[in-house]
Amino acid sequence: MESRCCSTSDCGIKKAMASGKKCADHYEIPCNRDMINVEITAVPLKDEDGNIVGGLEYIVDVTTE
Repeated sequence: MESRCCSTSDCGIKKAMASGKKCADHYEIPCNRDMINVEITAVPLKDEDGNIVGGLEYIVDVTTE
């Protein structure tokens, strides 16, 4: 599964790590022969000094909501 935003400047994890803030959006992504609606949320991960050292992205299927 890959959203249209993956590997682009619209990538949520890239935005979160660049801004230092949570990034969330809704997308339609292909899954087998269907399209599903998902909410993708990305947050930067910081060390004890506040430096961004990575990120966490999670995806929730909201097709039935």
